[in-house]
Amino acid sequence: MSRRGDTALLADIAQQCVHVSAHMYDAKAVEDIVAGNRIAHIAHLGAALPSVSEVDPAQGVRLNVGGTANVLEAARRCGVKRVVTASSKAAYGPARGTHAAPHSTTTTRHTASCWR
Repeated sequence: MSRRGDTALLADIAQQCVHVSAHMYDAKAVEDIVAGNRIAHIAHLGAALPSVSEVDPAQGVRLNVGGTANVLEAARRCGVKRVVTASSKAAYGPARGTHAAPHSTTTTRHTASCWR
């Protein structure tokens, strides 16, 4: 799901999803979302892209490392059955050519989808 709430990539399960929005580096907000929605499974895909992390490395660490730790800790505390996470294509280096994403230096909120 995009941070704008676009569910096109979740079309087959969109009706089973609840869209929530919070800063991943806000541990209490993450745990409140997990607990409040009785989430059983998490697909954690939130991250700061290299264009953000290169401009503000501390924010990149806070989001990519701290945010992931917050998701995992909330899952542990709330009895989530399974957490799935994935790396991005950025781990392989910068994209080039027609499929390269435009660079952005702004991140404000990161969204999560959940299903019960």
